[in-house]
Amino acid sequence: MSYKYGRFTPNKTHGTVEKVPRFDASDIRSGGGSILLLNTTHIYEYSIIDDDIYFYDTSGLLAKTSIESMVNASGIHHFFVCSCCGKRFRYLYLVGKKLVCRKCGRLNYHSQQKFDDYLDYYRQGMQFAYERLKWECDYPVPFEFPEYTPPRPKGMHRTTYIRLMKKFRWYQQKYKNGMQEEFERIMQEISKGKYYE
Repeated sequence: MSYKYGRFTPNKTHGTVEKVPRFDASDIRSGGGSILLLNTTHIYEYSIIDDDIYFYDTSGLLAKTSIESMVNASGIHHFFVCSCCGKRFRYLYLVGKKLVCRKCGRLNYHSQQKFDDYLDYYRQGMQFAYERLKWECDYPVPFEFPEYTPPRPKGMHRTTYIRLMKKFRWYQQKYKNGMQEEFERIMQEISKGKYYE
């Protein structure tokens, strides 16, 4: 079963990672080379000088940031350093002329911008339960949604289940908060005599 989300109002203060070029440090090889960015069809050249990595497009230097490397049993692993917060990340995003992490770039996922009212949390929460927790619930009732606890799917590790349930509880809490706010709004309107006109 799947749910259609219907209309939604995007978050005007944030961009989405799906629409911004993403650099993946795992694609970087020592010295230099070229890289195909996620969310684009462009191939960028890069070079590594000391602890800095430079990316180029056809017009010249596109952006630069620092890069750190670590060695373990599986080989050499590279990490980018966000040019804003200075923290280490596998992924950085090209925002303007800077390579930044998702937080510094004020980016979130498209799915995070799909909530128009509290019922959208119910719809997406139920879809999450069906798709990720393999929950077969024949009669999902919105009013009872905050009390639902999907059982752990057969073969799923306990740590995975706990992680997914944390996300599911987030949907439940958002829905519950929205439902409470709607109830309070209706009660206020009743107290003002709106529903008796």
